[in-house]
Amino acid sequence: MKNALLTCFVFLVSSSVFAQNAIIENESYFIQKANTLENLITKRDSSWYKNCHSEIFSVLDSLDMTPHYTISIDLPDSTGLSHIYAVNNCGEKKDDYLNYIHIKTFSESSCWQWFLLYNIKNMLPIWSNGLHKIHFEVLTNGDWPKIMSTIWPVVPDSIYENAEIEEGAISESEFQKMKATEIKPINIKIDASLKKAEISLCLWNYWSGLSYKSYFLSVKDDNTVEIDNIVSETIIEYDCGNKW
Repeated sequence: MKNALLTCFVFLVSSSVFAQNAIIENESYFIQKANTLENLITKRDSSWYKNCHSEIFSVLDSLDMTPHYTISIDLPDSTGLSHIYAVNNCGEKKDDYLNYIHIKTFSESSCWQWFLLYNIKNMLPIWSNGLHKIHFEVLTNGDWPKIMSTIWPVVPDSIYENAEIEEGAISESEFQKMKATEIKPINIKIDASLKKAEISLCLWNYWSGLSYKSYFLSVKDDNTVEIDNIVSETIIEYDCGNKW
């Protein structure tokens, strides 16, 4: 009996360790895919963005596109934002490019890659007021110091409440509290029977702060994907004012 219990205990521990390792490996994969895509599309010339289709899909290899359509990107216009389109053989641009994107098979990987293509607008070049609408992915604790290095000015507590300070300033104590924030890991859950997924991650915006957002996805019969709902939890409130 003792041997049977011991065997069962060892099995449960081993299963738990295996599951934890799988989670870590999956998270590493998700981060690697996001970083690879961001590095690919950063600081390229305008002609590259017009002809980026094959390189983007070489990274997002769990996705397909409707035949006779390709992805094309226009660099920022007066809105300050870049724009991504599905373009057909006649050169017609479709704003609803995600309606032409299909996952090859339903999996954590394909759902994450679809989300990256949905979120690609937050990785593309921006100008001036375009920054208001950008939500930067914060995928690891290592990403957080890069964000924190852009928070300024930091004002001593002794004068923060009693002086006329620059818009967007933050007190030293609040800054240190922000620095100590633990970034929640990417979490992806899928239900294969319903072909639904939940993707959760941290995002940063200079006018709203750090949030943990959950995107609820449904895969349709044609293997296109739609977002059913987005739930947002505020972790840190922040507003940089008009300094950007």
